[in-house]
Amino acid sequence: FKQKTAYEMTSSLVGSEICIRDRYLAVIKQNYHRLHSLVNQLLDFRKIDSNKYRLRYDICDVGQLVREQLAMFGPTAQQRRIRLIEEIPDRLMQITDREALTKIISNLLSNALRFAAEEIHICIDRRDDGLVMEVWDDGPGIPAEEREKVFEAFYQTRNNGFASGVGIGLHLCRIFIRLMGGTITATERPDGKS
Repeated sequence: FKQKTAYEMTSSLVGSEICIRDRYLAVIKQNYHRLHSLVNQLLDFRKIDSNKYRLRYDICDVGQLVREQLAMFGPTAQQRRIRLIEEIPDRLMQITDREALTKIISNLLSNALRFAAEEIHICIDRRDDGLVMEVWDDGPGIPAEEREKVFEAFYQTRNNGFASGVGIGLHLCRIFIRLMGGTITATERPDGKS
């Protein structure tokens, strides 16, 4: 009886240790990807600044791409107890630059995750010959007078006291989106915040 009980307790502890280790590894992996993304953003910033960044268009399943990004942010969201809510149609094919779109989605999700209290929403819909993507969270929002400024290089909002960032992510989003012929804005959420 003692051996069986000791074995069961040991097995349970080992299983718990593996689960905890896997969660930590997922967070480490997420942080590695964020650091890698930041370095790439700085390099992109330099390429764009010297007119050397070139888009590479190809057919892309945007829905799948967004779901891949959501999966990458999943462990951190889960750790912070933030729900990721998606409204994405299946097989949403679009001719686009996959790399630039990945960077846009990653930056938008990263910002939302930084400020969200409990949930982040991401919705994509087809309009005319393009796509409309909306990302919002239930955080403090962006004051109306700062909604345009957040897209300037190195700008951070005044209510940014609890979240760190460099201030180039949204600027790069705007540049990539403009290069692809689109627009990006910060608007009010349904509850009146942006």
